[in-house]
Amino acid sequence: MGKSRKTGARKRKPDVREFVASMPNDKLVNLVLDLAREDEGLMAHLERQAALAVAQGTNSINKLLRTVDDALVTNYYLEEYERANYVSAIWDFSEQVEKLVEQGRAADAVELARYAVDRVRENWEMAEGECEVADAASDLAESHLKACEAAKADPVETAEWLAAHQLEDNTIPDLKLSQFEKILGSKGFETRRSH
Repeated sequence: MGKSRKTGARKRKPDVREFVASMPNDKLVNLVLDLAREDEGLMAHLERQAALAVAQGTNSINKLLRTVDDALVTNYYLEEYERANYVSAIWDFSEQVEKLVEQGRAADAVELARYAVDRVRENWEMAEGECEVADAASDLAESHLKACEAAKADPVETAEWLAAHQLEDNTIPDLKLSQFEKILGSKGFETRRSH
């Protein structure tokens, strides 16, 4: 007799999304918090998201800037798991900048983006993961550019900020003057050339 073949339909995996969506709110909250207690990266992400939500709810740019300091300023070399959190924080701030633009707070978005870029520029070497940090910081720089366009950012202030960034060695993110052509105009380029 030949080998018997298993017959019947393949076992279907349960629909996890459907299951989670059907969970009572309190059970879902407990599940997420239990998972976060076991995963420092997830906990750091949730804490950052909570801080951003509180800060955004108050319409206070200063509270948003404090969340940047909490996440991106470090005075020691980061361990590997901390490095992943650092990179994740940069992505989170890039997303927050875009949310502010969508909410009609483009000027706040510019301020948040510049502040976050400055903190990355000052601290990225402590995170060591240059490629990962550079990728996230590049996205943050792109969000900054969109915010500048939406806010019709002051060309002179923008040129001065760019000059401070570009005059340093090995800076992350790499900000190219050509990307800011529309924002700077002749007045901004003249200011940039004078630095």
